[in-house]
Amino acid sequence: MTKRYAYTAFLMLALALFFGLHYGIMGVNQGGTAHGQQGANLAMAEGFVENGLDFWHPHTSALNYRNGDFSLNKTSTSGITAAHFPIHAYFPAVIHSATNWQLSKVIQGYNLLWGFVGLLFIYLLSLRITNHIGKSLFVVAFIGTAPILAFHQSNFLPEVPAITCAIIGLYYMYRWQIEKVERYAWLGMLWFLISSLPSPDFVLFLVAGTVYIYVKTSKKERFNFKPLVFSLLFIGVLLLSEFKFDTLRHDFGSQFPGWLQDWVYDQSIPNSLFGSWKMHYFTVFQTVVLTLILGFGALNFFRTKRWKAVQFNKYEFAVLLLLPIGYALINPYQAYYSDVFFLKFLLVPATVVLIIIVDLVDFTFISNYPKLSTVGFLLMLAILIGEGNWTQNVRKELNRTSPGSNLAFTFRGSDELLLKHGVKASDPLSVVVPNNWGIGFEVLGYLNHKGFIRETPNGEELVPKIPKGQYLVCHIDEKPALFRHFRTDLQEIGDNGSIVLFKVID
Repeated sequence: MTKRYAYTAFLMLALALFFGLHYGIMGVNQGGTAHGQQGANLAMAEGFVENGLDFWHPHTSALNYRNGDFSLNKTSTSGITAAHFPIHAYFPAVIHSATNWQLSKVIQGYNLLWGFVGLLFIYLLSLRITNHIGKSLFVVAFIGTAPILAFHQSNFLPEVPAITCAIIGLYYMYRWQIEKVERYAWLGMLWFLISSLPSPDFVLFLVAGTVYIYVKTSKKERFNFKPLVFSLLFIGVLLLSEFKFDTLRHDFGSQFPGWLQDWVYDQSIPNSLFGSWKMHYFTVFQTVVLTLILGFGALNFFRTKRWKAVQFNKYEFAVLLLLPIGYALINPYQAYYSDVFFLKFLLVPATVVLIIIVDLVDFTFISNYPKLSTVGFLLMLAILIGEGNWTQNVRKELNRTSPGSNLAFTFRGSDELLLKHGVKASDPLSVVVPNNWGIGFEVLGYLNHKGFIRETPNGEELVPKIPKGQYLVCHIDEKPALFRHFRTDLQEIGDNGSIVLFKVID
């Protein structure tokens, strides 16, 4: 009865989160945050549809000259790009090809499903640690309404499925820690591998798991090699996958960075953590609730001397979080500013730490006053969902009115400019956009053309000479920067009042 009630309670909460946060935006490209990464995954899924679902040669509309040692002339029309085991773009392409459903909706639904599987395993992990349904529901409600997860859960980033796989891996590693059943160790490592293949920065969990297994098994009188062999085998599989990636990148270039590579924004660290993260990673209400939980939890912990009864051995598996946390600490710019960085390195540790903190708090009033506790939880959930929606609307409005979005919008209808001047679909094309704005894929969509995304360099940064015969488009305001930075001779062919078209003549 208790087990059935636990799953029913989670299902009701999941439905509330779906209809409260996600139902109204299905099929809508929210754009904005992590624009470039989202566009890259969506374009790759579209490429699989176009290339006949050839998994081993990912195809994209954007031909990036920056990541890889290769010839611009060779790749100008190939469309092939190196990608890290792009299974989360491939499956939606297969579903789209079989059903003819709108591809963007398919990817959103696919990511959303993975996101809720992740919340389920957060719930299961919390149940095993806290042995308390109310505490576990609170953790799911708190994490599920965090803007950083809710926004991307119904978007196009492959990091959402990767996060879920990492959480499943942690769940099985915890079971191995407590139950000493060998298969849970290699199941946990298998899920860390599945997490790392499409998003290789999650290799930190795989490495941490390997070290953890070695340390735990080496303490025994008779060393057990089997879990360690599985771990090393999984690392070998990941290395083979990355060898394939590097081979393709050498030949065709890539839209995607390598392992643990910094690629976003050179910003100074904000003075206030709260000022940086409110309405962006967590809401103001969540911050207040978490502060209260920490305060009351610490008071109760020391007042009742609970440290004498705490079983710290059941938290040993949390050492698996030290590598991603450490990597985030030595990259403070990204940790404070980048959505994708926070998703990959800090969201999973924050979730596990929240479970451990909640486990140390006394929630006996829930069983003493069940009706009042249920009403209080529902009220808190309504506030979490309401503020979560509001903060996402603020984020989308900021994105909609940002300089990048406004500039991308000026390219709308510019495909007529290309047609007017005889630019064919097979002609190599470059789009010049400001650095780090991540709007290249959106612009290529407006132009209805494959091409290179070239970013206007910062300062005196040099860029390669553009091959003769290639076409370039940019906003008219960007024309002076184009002539100043790109070492090439350009012939102006025409414009439509806001967009100008060039051809390289030397």
